[in-house]
Amino acid sequence: MLTDKQRAFCKYYLKTGNATEAYLKAYKCTSKTANSNGCKLLSNDKIKAYIEELERTGGFEEATEKEIREFFTCTMRDKKAPLNLRMKAAEILGKNFGLTVEQKPQQKEMKIVFNKQGEGVMDE
Repeated sequence: MLTDKQRAFCKYYLKTGNATEAYLKAYKCTSKTANSNGCKLLSNDKIKAYIEELERTGGFEEATEKEIREFFTCTMRDKKAPLNLRMKAAEILGKNFGLTVEQKPQQKEMKIVFNKQGEGVMDE
């Protein structure tokens, strides 16, 4: 788990391409400290992974499960949103919480019995 300052460093680093400058902006320290610590942060595996994630996602962090649930909850409760979107949000939330069960079409066997006149009569 990264700190807020480490995440800020990563974002500044992607903007500037300069570890010292990014460290200065994120940590508000002296140039000497930034010069030393900026390079150190870039060698941290968690920092590298986060920078790669930001590059892959275009600078956007991936949404957390909580954020996703909040989004669908807000959409479901938004009286101004179209009803079909609100219903879809409720369906997704229900599936997420295990509140819905997929219903399979019921197949009912029906027998047709023919009488002596050749008329078909359904027999259940």
